[in-house]
Amino acid sequence: MYLSTVIHDFRGGGAERVSVLLANAFARLGHRSEIVCLSEEGPYRPLVDGAVTVTCLGKARMFQAIPHLAGHLRAARPDAVLSHLTHVNVVTLAAAALARGPSVFCVEHNDFGRAGADVGSPLVRLAWRAAPWLYRRAAAVFCVSESVKDSIPGALATPERFPVVANPLDPAQLLAGIAADPRHSWLDGTHDVLVACGRLTAQKNYPMMLEALARLRRQRDVRLVILGQGPLLSDLQDRARGLGVENAVDFTGFSANPFAFFARARLFVSTSDYEGLPMTVIEALYCGADVVTTDSCSGVADLTAGAGFGDCVARADLDGFVAAVERRLDVRPVPAQDKRQALRAYEIDAVAAAYLEVIGRDRHPGHGTVRAATSDGRAAASLSQTRR
Repeated sequence: MYLSTVIHDFRGGGAERVSVLLANAFARLGHRSEIVCLSEEGPYRPLVDGAVTVTCLGKARMFQAIPHLAGHLRAARPDAVLSHLTHVNVVTLAAAALARGPSVFCVEHNDFGRAGADVGSPLVRLAWRAAPWLYRRAAAVFCVSESVKDSIPGALATPERFPVVANPLDPAQLLAGIAADPRHSWLDGTHDVLVACGRLTAQKNYPMMLEALARLRRQRDVRLVILGQGPLLSDLQDRARGLGVENAVDFTGFSANPFAFFARARLFVSTSDYEGLPMTVIEALYCGADVVTTDSCSGVADLTAGAGFGDCVARADLDGFVAAVERRLDVRPVPAQDKRQALRAYEIDAVAAAYLEVIGRDRHPGHGTVRAATSDGRAAASLSQTRR
């Protein structure tokens, strides 16, 4: 089967990482796999397997690429197209309609309403308004968690068209990354180091994390490493100085190998206001870290508190977050092997199989239901059973 994956570029976001992992897995499973992008820029480009073809449309903006994407789909004639992120989904559906082309399977990675409210570009806002209507033309819309599905207008009326399939992790890549030296002086085992990872944007609520660090340091020599880049860097650095913690937080920037940091962190922490299903939480657990996170989406509580691997507190609950970190710092972390056993449902081959079963069902109607679908509910059940 010829599968074409459409993304904007290879920038360092979770959706881009998921798209590369899936495209690589499709090729590894014997399918002809292609990634179509506007630009090849971004740190995830080197992660694309040599068996995956990359077709670059060379356009600055997604909406400018519609006729070019349509032309490519008309000429290449893939069996199915998989697109990631709302505005890319809208453009891909429009291009496929122009091309009279293949079935399009969209992937929603975030809370639809809250992510749409944060969009600045008028064109992208227009895409959000059009998406629920255009999604009727999609063969299916994959959602990375139940809360993402619940956030899409109209999804509950036809839930069979909105399968929930969790974000994947790549065990081989993570284990290789853990073995590397993160080359950070704080991670020598003599400090309690908290590690966070994600773009420096309002969604992640890093000001709350810095305030929590300031409170924690009244009692403990706690350090914080933040992996990621984004538009709020200077504002967050100013905030750290204002709180007097500038020497206890390191804005390390984007890391191609965050796994070495996760494996050596005392805790992985996340203060996001909303998420789809954060890959960083899944990967940090697999690397051995206990986790303290806000209840940013369905699934995170099951990944942490539900499985005994950490704590999950209400969004924006600073007092609760500080208390949870203090509590976790006082207990011995759960062994990494226990976490890896519980996270098998998130491994890339299982997740890729779930995608392929939905795609195959569309191409061959009447061949049953999606038995391999790795919803966060199924994964949560696995986590709970493991801990019991």
